[in-house]
Amino acid sequence: MLLRSQQMIMRLVLFIGLLIFPVFSILAQDVTVPDVTGLNLPQAAARLNENGLRLGEQTAEPWTSASSGIPGSVVNQSVAAGTTVAQGSSVDLTILSDSRITLIYDDNDLTLINWAGANINLNGLMFSSDDGTRRFNASNWRNNLDDGDCTQIWSIARNQPKQVDGCDSIFWQTTNETSNHFWTQTAGVSQFNVIQDGDVLATCDAALPNSQDSSTSCEFYVVTSATGSASTDYVYFSYTIDRLVVINNTTDRWMPLNNTPIFNFNPQISNPGVQLILGNPDLFPNVDTVADIRRLAPGQCLMLTLSPLTNAEPTEPCNVIAQRDLSAEVIFWAAPFELLSPFSDSGRASCPAAVEDKLTRCYMPR
Repeated sequence: MLLRSQQMIMRLVLFIGLLIFPVFSILAQDVTVPDVTGLNLPQAAARLNENGLRLGEQTAEPWTSASSGIPGSVVNQSVAAGTTVAQGSSVDLTILSDSRITLIYDDNDLTLINWAGANINLNGLMFSSDDGTRRFNASNWRNNLDDGDCTQIWSIARNQPKQVDGCDSIFWQTTNETSNHFWTQTAGVSQFNVIQDGDVLATCDAALPNSQDSSTSCEFYVVTSATGSASTDYVYFSYTIDRLVVINNTTDRWMPLNNTPIFNFNPQISNPGVQLILGNPDLFPNVDTVADIRRLAPGQCLMLTLSPLTNAEPTEPCNVIAQRDLSAEVIFWAAPFELLSPFSDSGRASCPAAVEDKLTRCYMPR
């Protein structure tokens, strides 16, 4: 379906007007870094973007009762508040996290237990021996792991996974490829690192030889949807005849737009029902923005306008991160339009067509 959507988007672009009006665009000037400590991740992203800065890498620091903030809040930023930097620079953030991952292992096998309280993305998570000669990518197990589920790797032949307390389900594999045996001294390893997107989350001692009766454990913390703040379960549209704005009208959550196909039934379009994804950056070519088109931070919005419409203002106050003019043939709000929605009996939710001289507001569950 995604491939078909991309093909439809490319067809749709053939009809689209070519005026682009990015707002958070990068200019050749210096800006002052704001203080985002104490904010949650979406709030911090919004504050950084407002000041012409990008949200950089996010790493987790374990939350304890002695921590200076609450779980999910920013405890440190890579560039101090008040520093002058080039516009478009990235600021990395450290997030307090109570999303715990435990490794339990012996000389034969290693089990990863997801105690995070949320689904974790295993893409970008890697294990490496201290000398870098033994490596294993967690995505070899699977891409995502639900709360309470486990993964397991064996260095010896095995017909089934080993049962471990705390595991609802176990996704496992065995390998006789010694370059994957990152966790055991038998493979010449003294310590191994847990690495996520290039950042070392933990350094763990390797399992001792013949240690099947005395397992070792190692813990680390990750940034998940639980610590990175929740997302909205809806998309909010505000529109008139000549403009439509999709707005994150929350104060503390993300509004994802990268997997929300809109179905266009404009009677003038040549292929009724064609899909477009508002969060696809291809819909806004040449837009150089510090914000993330795929997910809106609090107060941010995308604006589509009927061409030619100059100096257009959004229908409601919001920070426009990207704007595009569309021809009359493809403005999807000229007719009732639909959004893929698991909360609807039909699998789609619907918003009404725009009405002359009126503002229409529509919430679509996603």
